[in-house]
Amino acid sequence: MRITFRTSLAFPIAILFTFLSLQSFAQPRGMTMNQVYSQVNKEWINQRLQQMQMDMMNMLHTGIATQQEFDFIVTMHDSTTKQVNSALFTDSVTKKHFIVWVDKSFKKSDTNRYKKIFPSQTQSLTCVLAAKTDDDPGHYVPGIITDSCWMFRTLTGPINVYTFDACSPTGGFDDGAIVGIQLKDGPIVAYTEENLKAMVNDDLEALQLILEKKYVRAIKKFNRDIQKHKPVDKPETAN
Repeated sequence: MRITFRTSLAFPIAILFTFLSLQSFAQPRGMTMNQVYSQVNKEWINQRLQQMQMDMMNMLHTGIATQQEFDFIVTMHDSTTKQVNSALFTDSVTKKHFIVWVDKSFKKSDTNRYKKIFPSQTQSLTCVLAAKTDDDPGHYVPGIITDSCWMFRTLTGPINVYTFDACSPTGGFDDGAIVGIQLKDGPIVAYTEENLKAMVNDDLEALQLILEKKYVRAIKKFNRDIQKHKPVDKPETAN
């Protein structure tokens, strides 16, 4: 991933002005000139690092898909495994999603430290959700690899819902993140009104919700109706 950093000319000029000012006027009480120069140099380095980090984040945020960062276990095509903490981003040109792996073998000032990982580069990707309580072991949400994103099953039922952002700690999901739907064990198809209508079939209340563009509510209504009328197996009786 190539990141270009731009340093403003104003800051070096300000530093030069600071040095000239210190030499022209009285030095700060209790500090030698070497200590003053050292302090100014530290401030310049910190400012430089902050500017580099801001430039990197500005570049990434132009294509951000999620505000929250998640923990992922990623297996690459060469069978190497990486632990990645990243938000999900969208490439502004290809519209494909990616995550950012921080390669700590490079210094923070090195642009090679930050590397994009796209779905096509991975064998598998699992989102790791931390435990909420002491009794909760946490959750591992496997992603399904597609050409443009990783899909996660967010809602399970007669109609399964897949999103590119399934790692919400609250268990909720954004309607805009839905990328696929699936009727029972059938194929995963695009999340469209027509496909959804075909799935709910003769559930009139769910169809009405679809006509009102309330797609998620329609899916949940259909799933509840199916579960409600699901026949219960009768216990076997002895002959």
